[in-house]
Amino acid sequence: MTLHCPLNETTHNLLNASRFSTMKPSARLINCARGGLIDETALFEALSSGRLAGAALDVFANEPPGASPLLTLENVALTPHLGASTEEAQQAVSLRIAEDIAAFLETGAVQSAINLPRIPADQVSRGRPYQGLAYALGRLTSALIPGPIAEFEVVLSGRVAEIDPRLITAGALAGLLGKRLAVPVNEVNAATLAHRQGITVREIRSDEARDYVSLVELRTKTGEILTSVAGTLLGDRHPRLIRIDNYHVEAVLEGYLIFTRHHDRPGVVGALGSILGRENINISRMQVGIAEGRAEAIALIGVLAPLSPKVLEEVRAIPAIRQAIQIQL
Repeated sequence: MTLHCPLNETTHNLLNASRFSTMKPSARLINCARGGLIDETALFEALSSGRLAGAALDVFANEPPGASPLLTLENVALTPHLGASTEEAQQAVSLRIAEDIAAFLETGAVQSAINLPRIPADQVSRGRPYQGLAYALGRLTSALIPGPIAEFEVVLSGRVAEIDPRLITAGALAGLLGKRLAVPVNEVNAATLAHRQGITVREIRSDEARDYVSLVELRTKTGEILTSVAGTLLGDRHPRLIRIDNYHVEAVLEGYLIFTRHHDRPGVVGALGSILGRENINISRMQVGIAEGRAEAIALIGVLAPLSPKVLEEVRAIPAIRQAIQIQL
């Protein structure tokens, strides 16, 4: 009889005195799986009484077995659990590691990681640009929502819905949590860290994407407030923000951005530009978004250098500006 199973709550002491009593006296037992699958006290009694003819053990409940009474029996073969340390095994492992690293460098696919989803190389290749887009949208979302997050949805519409969503979700979570946690956050641990933070994560896919070939949208709920940001790729590789909530605004997701919510009236952008000009801070891009029926507008201003806390407070003091946030992507 041989054992080939993991050790868990249901398999602990799987073979005990009761089961040994049902075996033929000529039976022999081999365990190269896990220590703890066998009640070693019951095994010793079965072997010493002739209830069991012999046993071969490569694993033990306590490793090393120390002064186990099984060491005193002649009908037991005991070996250390060192099969992976043979010269042949080490060569095979080294070759597999080299092959996996080469595959990752060539295609981005991770074949043997225990803490990453196994995604085909073609899916990884198609998904990487969208993962970068999702990461930037996650960083933007984190800046817009300073409070705790309860729910987080990643919505893929159009052609991007054909790609395994786990790759894109990992990027979005890494961007969302990167500035919020003291520990490093990446695509490997982001989902686990989100779960620990009590964030419910959902993935939604739709074949239809109105007005765009592909659309990535992040919906975040904190309390009763729902915040949505959406983006797409231009030319399948240039990430663009296209919407914040109901405000349509196209912006390049890179560098330093100043985000404002302000009353939609003349002079706001001019007042902000005057402050930046006085501080010798160059504006690289500026986009203003409006929503139908709203007296409030938003703006995304790309700047080539970050604003000091003092200058940012001065921007916030402009009468028409209700909110001003500095974001680094």
